[in-house]
Amino acid sequence: TPFRHIVSVPHKITPEAEEFFAQQLQHLKRALEEFFQVEITNNKLKENIKLYNKTRELFRKLYDFRKSGLPLISGTETMEIMQASMRMPRAEFNQQLERLLSALAQRQVPSNGRPRLMVVGSILDSPEFINSIESLGAIVVTDELCTGTRFWWNLTDTTLEPIEALAKRYLNHPPCARMRPFSLRMDFVMGLIKEFKVEGVIYEIIKFCDVYGHDKPVMKEKLEAAGIPVLELDLEYGMGGIGQIRTRVEAFL
Repeated sequence: TPFRHIVSVPHKITPEAEEFFAQQLQHLKRALEEFFQVEITNNKLKENIKLYNKTRELFRKLYDFRKSGLPLISGTETMEIMQASMRMPRAEFNQQLERLLSALAQRQVPSNGRPRLMVVGSILDSPEFINSIESLGAIVVTDELCTGTRFWWNLTDTTLEPIEALAKRYLNHPPCARMRPFSLRMDFVMGLIKEFKVEGVIYEIIKFCDVYGHDKPVMKEKLEAAGIPVLELDLEYGMGGIGQIRTRVEAFL
């Protein structure tokens, strides 16, 4: 790979960690400028922070359509839109998502009392996995994924200097399993369950993703104590073993 640069990310959220992470982003900025022979100005950073904040605001509106008793968009469709956001030019994507939100407001969906599920766990970029769940009669109304809610949940502060603002945003967004203390992540999950009226959780782990495997027993215990049934699924990366997954999901439902 022509360009390589390692960014060290703290495991805790403290003022010292934020300062350290801001320094890491400054190192990355200088490395990019030197390698690509460009200047990354504060004005350009501010413009793009506003552009990406717009995406996050639009995603929140999209997820709001999933809160009602009759969600107007499925989990499969949401995952497809999320993937598009990671591939398309950002300004063009925002325009398309705004058009979609206007169309969704007019959408009619049948009432069929599907169980409302939430997917928690390792990185997931497979709409087919979500579809395999929803095709059995459930609907995924939210998630706790780095390719889902944690991707857009909080905005970058536009009143701070750009590097400081980016460091605070990316270190303080809803934490993944590598961050400590665990209670931060648990509180976020419980808040989503209440906000989206979740009736069951699917905790998926890509094989050998140790940080999520470590947290799973504790989260499962706390969710079940709160009356939320949990299905644990160990996955291959990709769609291997989909028949077994469908059988287990069907039994869970």
